Amino acid sequence: IPYQSGTIKIDGVNMNELSAKHLSTRRALLNQKNELAFDFLASEVIMMGRYPHFDHKPTPEDLIAYTEVIELLQLEELAIRNFQELSGGEKQRVSLARVLLQIWNTTSDEFASILFLDEPLLSLDIHYQIELFNTLKSFYKINIQQGIYYKTYETFRHYPLLQRI
Repeated sequence: IPYQSGTIKIDGVNMNELSAKHLSTRRALLNQKNELAFDFLASEVIMMGRYPHFDHKPTPEDLIAYTEVIELLQLEELAIRNFQELSGGEKQRVSLARVLLQIWNTTSDEFASILFLDEPLLSLDIHYQIELFNTLKSFYKINIQQGIYYKTYETFRHYPLLQRI
């Protein structure tokens, strides 16, 4: 939806002046449900988040970022499984890893990035709901320039957790 007035700036640059590739390294969206039509390993789905950062194959920095995200979300065991065979909650955790990897900063430069979350707790049991918020808190500490936009219809249920981020 085009905005009617004003400007949106990312790192002091008008968003309209940035390329789609550049924007895809600075903003990511986690949808309510994440389905794929083809078989992929969970590790391949996660690495898809890094595609905007490299041309033909991942760089050593991309592989380090992948490892950091896998460890942050404790997905070592899920990474080797087929995405289609995962439960809804497992798919959501893998998809969260994908979007975090998409905007993961591998440089010492600080840059702004935006994470949009659309009902991210929909498929998660209570343990993983709390873990998701702790992960977002950890991610924010690592990437201090991070903006997190969280959409939910269950505000009162999530309010205590949202205050912790």
